[in-house]
Amino acid sequence: MSQTTTAGSVAGGGSLDFVQVDIATGVSSLSDVLVAGVDLKDRNGSVYGNAVYGSSSQLKNVVFLNGGAARQGTVVDFVAAGQKLSQLCAILSATPANGTTVAGGGQIQFTGTNPITNVFHVTLADINAASTIIAGVPAGAAAVVVVDGTGQADLRHITFQLGTLQAAKVLWAFCDASRVDLDRVVMTGSVVAPNAEVRFTDATVSGSVAGATLDSQSLTTVTAPFSGCIKPVP
Repeated sequence: MSQTTTAGSVAGGGSLDFVQVDIATGVSSLSDVLVAGVDLKDRNGSVYGNAVYGSSSQLKNVVFLNGGAARQGTVVDFVAAGQKLSQLCAILSATPANGTTVAGGGQIQFTGTNPITNVFHVTLADINAASTIIAGVPAGAAAVVVVDGTGQADLRHITFQLGTLQAAKVLWAFCDASRVDLDRVVMTGSVVAPNAEVRFTDATVSGSVAGATLDSQSLTTVTAPFSGCIKPVP
């Protein structure tokens, strides 16, 4: 990752390599905000808390704030976390849509009426062809968008028109994708892609991101973890 600012914590089960990355700028109390399962390499960045690495660390010109420091240890069970993501995707993929999806002409429109959770299914091909995504659901309701299909998802220069949807009530699930590219987009909502290499270029994300691997160049995140219901209720 390079030239990236995250409002929340960052954790990876393998080795992490950062250049000019500011971690957990939105965290005000001391906690473990940067966790590497194996090796940690960080240059010219800042960490607003503790950095924990599994095997080794190479830190150069890294500033620790909020009383933080670097130490060796194990604080995250990444195997269990991966299993939970896979279970979540199994649930999402099997949940039928209760909202309407209309795609065509470079536009995708999601319309839902459930006051709690609105589930939409859309194909990977339609996502890749879209330049505008529009969503309309009742105020305070959640929107769960399940992107069906394998291969690469390309979200480039997409305009999102999500109305009253709050970032914490939007979830994008790329359950079977092998790669997800977000290029020059302002993304509202959390992204789940347990089998994908997730790459960001000049992007802003209001939400959490979980993937098999993560790379970014000029990424800014805003803390807005998903707080809606995963499945609709009668």
